[in-house]
Amino acid sequence: MVLVLALYKKSQDETTADVLNKLENSGAVANTDKLLSQLSYEKIFMNDTLTFIGVQEAKKAEQFFKI
Repeated sequence: MVLVLALYKKSQDETTADVLNKLENSGAVANTDKLLSQLSYEKIFMNDTLTFIGVQEAKKAEQFFKI
């Protein structure tokens, strides 16, 4: 959920690699390569962008993390 939300919220000038590095360096997510492969397999993240399903999952994650 954290990875999908971070990919959804990334700024225009950030790359996917930037987001992955930021998450790994902060300790928020480990094994981002494996998670990214899983997201591709589930058709959530393809061609370096979130799919429609991915955007829907990101919106769910956003609601989940809202306080």
